[in-house]
Amino acid sequence: MKLDHIKKERYRSTACDLRYLLHRESDEEIRADFAPGTKLLLGYAIPDFQRDSVWTNNQKIKFIESCFRGYDVGSFMISNWNMRNDLLLPYSECLIDGQQRFTALREYWSNEFKVFDYFWSELDKRDKTKMLSTQMPYSIIDSINPKILKETYNRLNFAGTNHDEYQRA
Repeated sequence: MKLDHIKKERYRSTACDLRYLLHRESDEEIRADFAPGTKLLLGYAIPDFQRDSVWTNNQKIKFIESCFRGYDVGSFMISNWNMRNDLLLPYSECLIDGQQRFTALREYWSNEFKVFDYFWSELDKRDKTKMLSTQMPYSIIDSINPKILKETYNRLNFAGTNHDEYQRA
């Protein structure tokens, strides 16, 4: 074969509902697994090569509205879990793709903006359950090698072509 030298990265795919992510955000046992000073978002480490939050409030609101409406809200990718001496190794359980969506979720759950004219804390249990039951698929890359994780990040975030406004449906 001509492509024998190309190594296929191993991934596992699964899904979770948003309730799982809300739980991870407040779980102190999860936080204790990371080295002190690790930047976390919904219980996952943010690697040093990730950009900062760039979504506008309008983009965040549209994303949360999509969660309530049951739309496909995309997926996220994390690195594998590797532990030594009761601490996760560098680049373990880090968020490779999905930071903008996770930031929108955390900020909404922290009452930083309204969606459909309501803060999260103003919703009743039924409305919260409706949103938290939204499924979000994700992949786990079987690596904590920073070179592989950076290459994966770049492929996921820079391989597409941006749409122009005139191409809007």
